[in-house]
Amino acid sequence: MVSFRKHNPLLRSRLLTTINTNSPAELLATLSGLSVSELRTANYLLSEELLGQLSSEQYWNFFAVIVPSNSKGYLGTFLKAAVQLYKQGQLNFTSDILLNFETYATSIDRRKFLETLLPIVNNTDEVHLLIETLCKDQFHAAVSFLLNAATPFAYYELFCLLRVAELNEQVLLRYIIQLIKRGDTISFNMACVLTCYFDVKEVPGSFSLRLQNYELGRLEEGPAYFLKVLNR
Repeated sequence: MVSFRKHNPLLRSRLLTTINTNSPAELLATLSGLSVSELRTANYLLSEELLGQLSSEQYWNFFAVIVPSNSKGYLGTFLKAAVQLYKQGQLNFTSDILLNFETYATSIDRRKFLETLLPIVNNTDEVHLLIETLCKDQFHAAVSFLLNAATPFAYYELFCLLRVAELNEQVLLRYIIQLIKRGDTISFNMACVLTCYFDVKEVPGSFSLRLQNYELGRLEEGPAYFLKVLNR
């Protein structure tokens, strides 16, 4: 296991001074001049302390310069800080930001981005934006990311995707079984929704959630009623 110093007051001061000037180019130059061990410490300081103090606009400005220079080295650092900022209500996504990321992101970069952020995104609009931008024309990948995120907001986006896809019953059954295997109430309810809405046969087991026929149509009206059903 590679060890590194988590605390380096001089390096922290240099990084903080650069960040406070709001100059992504200067920060990149500073990082580029560090030794391997110093860079590990810098990544720790950035992810755990410094980037989490930025506004959403400042964060994305630094992201847009630093991450493309070496996504393998810096994306994880920025994503750790993104989780902290988002949970504090201080990080917003826009289509321009995500489209810019998509232009240089590798498939591994996109996977890391979605696997980190989809589970914490707390509204359906941002889930849709993430999937629409980073999984465009990649239906099966989108389904996989949404199933793994396992949040009500991700499940609503999954429902919307499945509604317009032409899938046979066996494929739908496979998704339903995946949901059942997760074992939590929200996923069980999602499995019930898909079973009833698409009239899938031979689903193993039974559900405590009961849906009336009129409710199936209301699921299409938008996220409000859908989320209410999932959270019963």
